[in-house]
Amino acid sequence: MFVGQYQSKLDVKHRVKIPKRMWRQIEKSCDNTNLFLAPGYERCLSLYTEEEFLERRKKLQDQDNEQAEVRKLLRLFFSNAEPVELDSLGRFVLLPRHRKWIKNAVELIFVGVNDRIEIWGVESWQKFIDANEEDYDALAEKILG
Repeated sequence: MFVGQYQSKLDVKHRVKIPKRMWRQIEKSCDNTNLFLAPGYERCLSLYTEEEFLERRKKLQDQDNEQAEVRKLLRLFFSNAEPVELDSLGRFVLLPRHRKWIKNAVELIFVGVNDRIEIWGVESWQKFIDANEEDYDALAEKILG
């Protein structure tokens, strides 16, 4: 399970370090630390443990490939997914297509969202919060009862 929000920054070589407190959550959440980066909702990136990525793959595999929308999602998701290769300092490179997905943000925020970690540009995250935090009570009541 992933919770909280922690800032990081893209360096000049387009590397980003997973914040230490988030890394501890990764270590506690899975048997191995194989991670996958994929497009997320609202133009963030999603960082999955291998187990969660395989679960997502299974869910997508079970969809009807005869539907154009399913094929489109499969292509967009898997062609932009990538195993994460960490260096000795716990950094990984954000490829150009991933940087484009998050609007070339340099200041980043890692957000724990239960089964995944979302990576947002700080400005985009703040816009999301500003536009949605007023809805929290109504959403919680509607979804959780």
